[in-house]
Amino acid sequence: MNDTRHIQAYKQSEVGTASKMRLVIMMYDGVIRFLNECKEKIKEGDIAGRGLYISKAQKVINELQESVNRQKGGEVAENLERLYGFITSNLTNANINGDTSLIDQSIKVLKKLRDAWQQVMSTDENLQGKTAPKMQKFAMHL
Repeated sequence: MNDTRHIQAYKQSEVGTASKMRLVIMMYDGVIRFLNECKEKIKEGDIAGRGLYISKAQKVINELQESVNRQKGGEVAENLERLYGFITSNLTNANINGDTSLIDQSIKVLKKLRDAWQQVMSTDENLQGKTAPKMQKFAMHL
């Protein structure tokens, strides 16, 4: 098995055994990585590459948006929906215009969300899908 296969097997194992909150954090990490790649493609003038990485990022954002529990999430869910809509709009415009400032705005929001989830997970490893008060306060102030 070559190194690439080892890495893929490790990643599949990590995803398969991760908690729900860890999966959300991994999704944020992935979308941030895709957006940074997109910025590089814009700098290189690679329109196809730009579109590819924006498309990958939008797929992850769509998955995050679909995972929002609208029935139990209350105001936090509404705020997350708005943030994901803001990011989706930014990415669409960035893809059309090649505007890295829109990508930077999206990365900033995503990093704050990622850090908040990391803090919640670190504070209480047993949270398992519930919304923590710290996350509620954070989401309302974005």
